[in-house]
Amino acid sequence: KTKLIEITALLAGIAEINTAYDAAIASADQYFTEENYTSAKAEYERAAQLKPEESYPQSKLTEITTLLAGIAEIHASYDAAIAAADQFFTAENYASAKTEYEKAAQLKPEESYPQSKLTEITTLLSGIAEINASYDAAITSADQFFTDENYESAKAEYEKALQLKPEESYPQTKLIEITALLAGIAEIN
Repeated sequence: KTKLIEITALLAGIAEINTAYDAAIASADQYFTEENYTSAKAEYERAAQLKPEESYPQSKLTEITTLLAGIAEIHASYDAAIAAADQFFTAENYASAKTEYEKAAQLKPEESYPQSKLTEITTLLSGIAEINASYDAAITSADQFFTDENYESAKAEYEKALQLKPEESYPQTKLIEITALLAGIAEIN
């Protein structure tokens, strides 16, 4: 009779373990499907403790470890791309910044930051292109006026070019030259 009680208790314990194992696996599989790998890992570990001989929880734990390593690698690459892009952006190296923001956007398409920076760069580059075109047009016009000895018009165009790009020395040099020429002409008259 005591053997029967022992066997019954043993079977009840096995049934309890099986129920707990099945619940842990069901829960772990659900978390895994939802890509909640931390919770899935905890549940697979619980299942593996309940039934160490089962290979399924171990294979899922290995899979999660691989997935988490891949995710960590993506995060690290994304963070590195954003850091590089932000540095290039601050240095006004927009072409390199654009490349790095594009890389970041490919790594994490759901992130809005790289997309907003790419839009900002596009706007800045079109503004820079517009300034460059206006500057080039002003210089071309000024050079033609200068060649034609129409110094007042040349002066106005060089001043316009200088306003567009104050860092450029060419219009400044030409304005000094025109000032000297106009002074010489005034002296003659």
